[in-house]
Amino acid sequence: MASVFYFGVVGTYWAVTGEFTRWSGALLGWLGVDTAHLGYFKIIGLKGSILERIDGVMVLGMFLGMLGAAGLAGRIGFNLPTKAQMGRALFGGLLAGLGARLGLGCNLASFLTGIPQFSLHAWFFTLATLLGMGLAFKHLPLSCSQVVRQKPPKILNHALALCAFAGFMGLAWHLHHKLFYALCFGAFFGFVIAKGQVCFTTAFRHLFVQRQSAQVVALVWAMAVGSVGVFVYLQSGHSAKIMWASPGIALGGCSLGWGLCWQGV
Repeated sequence: MASVFYFGVVGTYWAVTGEFTRWSGALLGWLGVDTAHLGYFKIIGLKGSILERIDGVMVLGMFLGMLGAAGLAGRIGFNLPTKAQMGRALFGGLLAGLGARLGLGCNLASFLTGIPQFSLHAWFFTLATLLGMGLAFKHLPLSCSQVVRQKPPKILNHALALCAFAGFMGLAWHLHHKLFYALCFGAFFGFVIAKGQVCFTTAFRHLFVQRQSAQVVALVWAMAVGSVGVFVYLQSGHSAKIMWASPGIALGGCSLGWGLCWQGV
């Protein structure tokens, strides 16, 4: 329901990878690369700083919310990954990033926003993502070798949680209107995701591997409720966020699904 209210209040949908792409576009610009001719950047736009864009402020809020939730729960620690894990994370991240751009978004932009927005591309992307996940779970090992885990230091966790709260208050003091709402919604999204350990990949791993459907059923209900809420807003005059459907959408979904599982999530 929070994503529905987010759409109604700020006029856009809950998504994160588009803003990450803007960050990469800005980085390329600083390196002297001309991005003005690239089609995707013409669509999403590169104007303004991160604190001037709704998506940028929302993503910052998510980071602060997740940091605060993890700090309060005492989950922040220093773990040493193996070389195999680092390699899988890098390769899986590249596949997931490529898939997100080909598919015009990640799992958030499809499951919880694209489908409730009644955009056909989200269905293609979702089905292709499930196919990619299913193939990955069938043909890939479920995890790398175990991480060497250290007990999270309480002082560090408390300090980081305090920093997250201070950062949120500092941004809230300077932001107004829709940007302030985007910050609040982002912090709420991040806190809930971290606190509830919400993970789409884990939900479908439980379904495909362990035959447990509770988390997937919860996602389906979330999409159903979101669809009703978005429909009400559309009937009241809001504009739907409809994207085009193409073969690249399905290819991107498969790449994202495989890449997420390759990382050993």
